[in-house]
Amino acid sequence: MEKHHSQSQKRGINAFFNKLSRKLFGSSHHHHHHHSSGENHIANISDKPAPFMASATNDKFSPSHHHSHRKGHHKRGFWAKLFKVRKKHRKEKDVQKNWQFASEPVKKEKLEMTSYIIYAVNSTMLYIAAYMVAFFTYQLAVIFVASHYGIDSVFYYYEVYFPCGNNSPLWTPLNIILITLSGPMISIIMGTIYHHVVLKRMYKPANKLFVLWLAFHSINMFFGAFVAGIITDQGFGFVADWMYMHVAFKFMFAIIAIFILAVLGFYSARYFLETATSVYRIKSKNRLAFFIAQGIIPWFIGGLILFAIKYPTILPQHENILVYDSIILGTFIFLIIPIIFNTKAKPKFIDKYSRSKRGINWTMVIAIVLLLIVFRLGLSGGLHFFIKIIVSISPWH
Repeated sequence: MEKHHSQSQKRGINAFFNKLSRKLFGSSHHHHHHHSSGENHIANISDKPAPFMASATNDKFSPSHHHSHRKGHHKRGFWAKLFKVRKKHRKEKDVQKNWQFASEPVKKEKLEMTSYIIYAVNSTMLYIAAYMVAFFTYQLAVIFVASHYGIDSVFYYYEVYFPCGNNSPLWTPLNIILITLSGPMISIIMGTIYHHVVLKRMYKPANKLFVLWLAFHSINMFFGAFVAGIITDQGFGFVADWMYMHVAFKFMFAIIAIFILAVLGFYSARYFLETATSVYRIKSKNRLAFFIAQGIIPWFIGGLILFAIKYPTILPQHENILVYDSIILGTFIFLIIPIIFNTKAKPKFIDKYSRSKRGINWTMVIAIVLLLIVFRLGLSGGLHFFIKIIVSISPWH
């Protein structure tokens, strides 16, 4: 009898708590509905990326927790999603502004052979344009200094011709040294400015690549010109000859010049990487292909084009001038090859425009072709220069 009474009390207590539970949490059907919703929510989370998958395994997002803290869960889920989306956008901006791509996820891109052709063509055009600027700077400096000593000049596409001839009394050991040294000196000065001042203020990849090519050409027209002058006794080589430099010193300085070019190229790898239009292109597995397309091919193809354009149809006044210019173009490789071996170089900046649509810049291609045609045809007959600046200060009466 006592046992039956005890069981009745338990049933009564259970009925009371069941009734209280229904009032507080709703019917069993509603309870089942919450579990279904929880399962669907977990299924939806599983379709999301990895950060949301990790949240699905957390106790806060378990079905039981969802049942007891429904409102709080949705609030946390909303703010968590909002926070993660903002964090993702912030990372994408950081990749565009900073080049610390090693610690940030980068979207992979499929680089086909046509893409590398595009990069090579655009870089080749910039390589040729930069050479033209450096070449004109070199030759105009020679013409200006020669005019200072009363020596007029004729500017051809392959050389600067002096009508007075090699045996004119206008020539002296001093002005020979100064005239032939003026071209390399203005080149190294401008190259230093391009490399250390202008290059650091360029942000768009195309502009940075043009200035980098311009700096390389200008610096090479000093160090590479010395090597070429030692071999051919032309150009910069006249300076060494008229200073009566010993042959051993000539070759020693030539080796030092090549070493300086290699060191400069090695430490310029960072700037070269900053000319990339995609972070994926300069990842370790793609760097070699990037250097070949952006550096080696433009040097080789551009060098062949420049050699063909400057090939004379008549015998020049300076017989080995074509060999002299060709060696200068050849020594440029000592600026390119070391870049490949600087595997620790990391770029520091990427411009937001670098993610824009890529393709061959046909406007630039047409402009460079027209420039080469005008250069060859316009200077085939020569341009005569004689610059005379007179400064006279005296009392009027």
